[in-house]
Amino acid sequence: ARGWTALARAAYSVHVECVDELLLRSARVNLANEDGLTPLHIAALRNNTSIVARLLRSDLETDVNARDARCWTPLMIAANLGHEPVVSQLVANPLCAVHLTDERGCSALWLASRQGHPGVAARILGAFCG
Repeated sequence: ARGWTALARAAYSVHVECVDELLLRSARVNLANEDGLTPLHIAALRNNTSIVARLLRSDLETDVNARDARCWTPLMIAANLGHEPVVSQLVANPLCAVHLTDERGCSALWLASRQGHPGVAARILGAFCG
């Protein structure tokens, strides 16, 4: 796991207290590893709503639409895995662009539908319409 920051490792390991301490010390929230994964991508992957909430604080300027090496956003990762609570958090962010697509033209809505996650698809559709 080359290129992983302390914040990314804490997000992956679900160490909420470490995340809090690193954020207090001005950890770089948008710094990606060699695969393009930011701490928010990792928190979405791990389905950790506590860490996602911390990373989405308005004062941090976390890029909710950051793209990894596959051009996936944190929303796409959460949608593909059926992580409905994290999807809800992400689409509630006014900067979350639910319409984005990856390098193959797949959106978070398409990924959720393909994987059979109707609740996730409904949350994303709600964000399109809301």
